[in-house]
Amino acid sequence: MVTEPEYVQTEEGPDVSIQQTAVALESTNLLYHHDKNTAFNLFFDIGGTARKLPKGYVFPSKGLHSLIIYWYYRNLSKQISPFMLIPWRDCENDVQKCLISKMKRMMDLVAKAGKQKGILKSNTYYLGSVKRCYVLFEHVELLFNYLEVTHIPPHEE
Repeated sequence: MVTEPEYVQTEEGPDVSIQQTAVALESTNLLYHHDKNTAFNLFFDIGGTARKLPKGYVFPSKGLHSLIIYWYYRNLSKQISPFMLIPWRDCENDVQKCLISKMKRMMDLVAKAGKQKGILKSNTYYLGSVKRCYVLFEHVELLFNYLEVTHIPPHEE
């Protein structure tokens, strides 16, 4: 019977022996520190490959404010990586790949709007900071608001 390992060795060195290295199971989650402001879980598949999305993850359907936070910060409730760091190979299916592509295109427009307003900093500036994400959103929000009325009735003669 295989039991859950207590830790996962993530580097090699002279002090690391085969007895110290555990195999990650599919149910293993590993807290990964990307930088001093950004930490999230890594998830493992059956083959032991680390991924930034858990099996069966469904991307949330939210507005621009949430997208900016998820893109640069993370999905805090599920400890999911900032979406900008998720590579295609971590997506389970074409639907997830399509959603990541759509989010990337939208965030490219946000970046363009930020440049137009003269407030855009580098991606790493926003990474891991909800406050900075909110400031970015405040500056670009008006450029993404659409009129409430989407249909104009034809002129009656």
